[in-house]
Order: sequence, then structure tokens, then C-alpha cells
Amino acid sequence: MKIQKVLPIQDRQYQDQQGQQRVFTSMGFVLTDGVDTLFAEATGDYARSLVGYLNEDDTVRTQLSMGVRDWQDQQGQDRYENRIYISTIKKQ
Repeated sequence: MKIQKVLPIQDRQYQDQQGQQRVFTSMGFVLTDGVDTLFAEATGDYARSLVGYLNEDDTVRTQLSMGVRDWQDQQGQDRYENRIYISTIKKQ
């Protein structure tokens, strides 16, 4: 895949189910294979290890994991969102 965009690393605070303050670290990438384009995130210490390593227009080999998040909006309608996480990403 080719990197179209590298987003800056972000730290977001949240409260876990036990009420503890936690930090979620992520770094986003817009990736394309020339036909399809997707947004994926590296998280945690792995995201930190990628800072400065990858640039826009780099060709990479990546392993992704995908899932779905569901929730109800303010009108009570079921909504769904695809989540794509980067397990590994390396320059070719």
C-alpha cells in the first residue's frame, strides 16, 4: 500500500470502566492500494515507535485488524462504524 497521509500522534484521556483515568495513544494513516483507500490507526507504544519512521508517499506492507463498533444515536437508531487498526507496518 501507499501512504497518502500521516496524521500526528495523539494522546486522548478517557475514563475506564473502573473510573481510572487512562490515556489512549494513536497515530492515523490514510492508505491506498491504488483502487481502495482506508483510514487505519496504530495505537499505544507501537504508534510512538512509528513517529518519524513513515512519510507520505512511502510504499508499505501492513497487517491490519478490523472490527466494528455499534451504538445508538440520539434518535435511538442503531449505528455502526468500522475500526481498522495497524498491527504491523513496514517500508518496502
